[in-house]
Amino acid sequence: MLTLQLVASADGVTSPARTRAATSTPASGAACPKLVQQCLDEAPQPLRDLFADLDAELSSHGGVTKEVKRHYIAYSRLKNIATVRVLSGNPTLVVNLRVEATDEDLREGFSRRVGQAVGIKNGVEVKIRSREDLAQASDLIRRSVDTG
Repeated sequence: MLTLQLVASADGVTSPARTRAATSTPASGAACPKLVQQCLDEAPQPLRDLFADLDAELSSHGGVTKEVKRHYIAYSRLKNIATVRVLSGNPTLVVNLRVEATDEDLREGFSRRVGQAVGIKNGVEVKIRSREDLAQASDLIRRSVDTG
């Protein structure tokens, strides 16, 4: 199949779907189209401080490694236990955790169940906008690390 795709694109003509994807602009609150490290570097200081606290929380558990990908940062043991993305438009860290959530864990605008999230097969997406959000997510983070 890869060979067919290469042959199909060999004539130098790009498909309309590729052109639309490349030229579309992200909506407000969409994931930052730049590299995640660039997004963090350009983010307001409170968001960078919040990321530093989140990074310390995730890294404080033994055996957790951090790998900066193109559009997200992955924290893993044997498997990814968390991925972090930066939203542009509103200063938010979106954290996908590999954990089974109970109904008590889910709150409108804070957390939701996700399947096939970035770097995580099934789990919970948590939006962290403040230190209070990070404190509320700490139990989910701990459970994700324990399962990873």
